[in-house]
Amino acid sequence: MPGQTISEKILSAKSGVDARAGGVVICRADCVMGTDGSVPMALDGDLIVAGKNFGCGSAMEVAVTAITGAGIRAVLARSFSRTYYRNAVNNGLPPVVCDTAAIREGDRLEIDGACVRNLTTGASIAAEALPPVMLEIIATGGLVGFMLKKRP
Repeated sequence: MPGQTISEKILSAKSGVDARAGGVVICRADCVMGTDGSVPMALDGDLIVAGKNFGCGSAMEVAVTAITGAGIRAVLARSFSRTYYRNAVNNGLPPVVCDTAAIREGDRLEIDGACVRNLTTGASIAAEALPPVMLEIIATGGLVGFMLKKRP
């Protein structure tokens, strides 16, 4: 599936992903490894920027938890597989749907609701707004935190 990020590639050692010490990062939808063949390491607070249908190919929740465990704070993509999108929300990882074509590796980004600001280039990119209930689930760290908060 060209131009898509298949969930198994996020976790598969055969694909060059090093899950030790939180080393899971995807720079583009079709690039699990760095352009020089190295495995990029995520820093706490990094973002993943991808293309279309991010997370397709699996319904495994671990595809999201591996990314959050690496310190990634959000995934920006043109689109997400439905299962990955829902698993992301349920685990407190914001799935940001926006046009990612103009974002380059190393750009500094700021997410503010339905707007992604590229602090490197000064550009603003419109993002799809999440429904209030999804924002609340993400704010409480995921579905478990949300349900505990709603408990009488």
